[in-house]
Amino acid sequence: MKKTKQVLGWIAATAILVMISVLQISSDYTWAKTIINEKEKEGWTIVAQDNNYSSLGSPWTLFKTPVSTVSFAGEILKFNEQFFYSKKLVTFYQSFDHTVEDYFHNIYDCYNQKITTVDPDIDSNNFTWDDWEWREIKSNSIDNDFYQYICAKNNGEKN
Repeated sequence: MKKTKQVLGWIAATAILVMISVLQISSDYTWAKTIINEKEKEGWTIVAQDNNYSSLGSPWTLFKTPVSTVSFAGEILKFNEQFFYSKKLVTFYQSFDHTVEDYFHNIYDCYNQKITTVDPDIDSNNFTWDDWEWREIKSNSIDNDFYQYICAKNNGEKN
């Protein structure tokens, strides 16, 4: 009888560990679709996603990395042919569907491939383009994905 209880205890513990693993695996591979559907319903447009998550604690991610970052563009405003403003939302997957969100307000210089992050409460009637710190957009970056999306969408071609 004591042996049977021990075996049942091991079976129960194993079943619980398997269930937790299944829930984690499911969460790892369904998070991106869930967050994309949620944010698109809120009016955001997907611009980029990255599958750069792998962990020894989640060995299945070593074989097929799940999407762990999804970036969205919000409202786009055109200042002129060169400069465009866009809200940017970058979502990061943590675990068990926990999401971290970072919001940015950027202006893109479509002629010079530069970007600046601005205060969302700027007085659009009282600033100059030199008021901000402009930075080059690196080719393999989320900023470049946004640059290509915003400048191509609004100028009809990729720069």
